[in-house]
Amino acid sequence: MSQWPSTRARRVVAALQRIGWTVKRASGSHKTLEKSGRPDFVFAFHDKDEIGADVDAGRTVSHADVAREWIKDVMHRFQRETTIPRELSDVFEFFSNAANLEVITPPAMRLKVLNEMPLEMKPGVLIDYRLRIGGWPFRWQSKISSWDPPHEFVDEQVSGPYRDWVHTHTFRSTPEGTSISDSVSFRLPLWPLGEIAYPMVRWQLDRIFEYRERMITRLLVGKNDED
Repeated sequence: MSQWPSTRARRVVAALQRIGWTVKRASGSHKTLEKSGRPDFVFAFHDKDEIGADVDAGRTVSHADVAREWIKDVMHRFQRETTIPRELSDVFEFFSNAANLEVITPPAMRLKVLNEMPLEMKPGVLIDYRLRIGGWPFRWQSKISSWDPPHEFVDEQVSGPYRDWVHTHTFRSTPEGTSISDSVSFRLPLWPLGEIAYPMVRWQLDRIFEYRERMITRLLVGKNDED
């Protein structure tokens, strides 16, 4: 069972409207929603209905084609890049140690890597974590799906709070040192309910990666980013 809370149907409709859907017509509990370039669909809930993890998708999508179209709307992307004055090999070695994830994650998230250390990083390796997101406790398992030292690796969520999560870490030498690039593609759970949380999730990701940059600079360069 999902650990995400349920919410009222009217909040789901409001979330859909924020990402471009409009109510074409309404009759009783049924609302037909439309969006340019997407098939119409019927949202069959009263405003006060609670929608949670056990929602009957048949009440919100009329056929599989609509469901596939929805997927195009819910893939979010997050990118961030920073450069630090250290050699490429040193930076990649730091990221190769899974235990360092605890150090560069905001303390409020209480992230704990559950694997025995040291952990050899290679394609197919599974990493288990315990953490908190927005105060909610979660278990997260990720898989190293690609490992190309010292240039790139990819971790993908196997189980956890997101519907999908693919994080590509890219490293390259520059005249200033090493460029660290993070590219994340993710889908939120409980579509369309989960879209309500997107602004908060995006805000949290910004704060998480800002903290990561500060800690990486402090640990690898030996100074605060304000210095």
